[in-house]
Amino acid sequence: MSGERAARAAQVRLRPAKGTSHDDYVVFGDWSALAPSPWVWTRGLTSPGWRHVMLLRDYQATASILLNPMAHYLQMSPYPAPAIEVALGLLEHGASIVRVFTRPQWAYNPRGLHTCVSVVKHALGVRAPWVWTPKQLHQYLIRQGAEPLRRGD
Repeated sequence: MSGERAARAAQVRLRPAKGTSHDDYVVFGDWSALAPSPWVWTRGLTSPGWRHVMLLRDYQATASILLNPMAHYLQMSPYPAPAIEVALGLLEHGASIVRVFTRPQWAYNPRGLHTCVSVVKHALGVRAPWVWTPKQLHQYLIRQGAEPLRRGD
């Protein structure tokens, strides 16, 4: 690989190098009033306030990406700010957020159904097949040592 191509590849790498660790921010909320889903039947499976989950991850010192798994596609939105700043902004819109110290595991992790929970679990390397809903994921992450993010942090 030429020097220029290697430098460009290093700039766009979204996943940390093998063996590294980092903080991720898992964002929980109920945005059904803002963007009504055609998948109304899923509301019976989730609790009010815990309808959706997304993941915020730094990918450069001054930029982050929001991974938003939806029923019809996977939205990845870049932000020109560190993940902590974006997370604090989402807190102002009623989100519940936990900070997770992620150390990637390099073992096969079957994902199962394509849901917001399964995609976020897969991105975090969580192997918890009994966790199906955003609220269950939040409870699981707290039990594993995740820190709830609060206004003023």
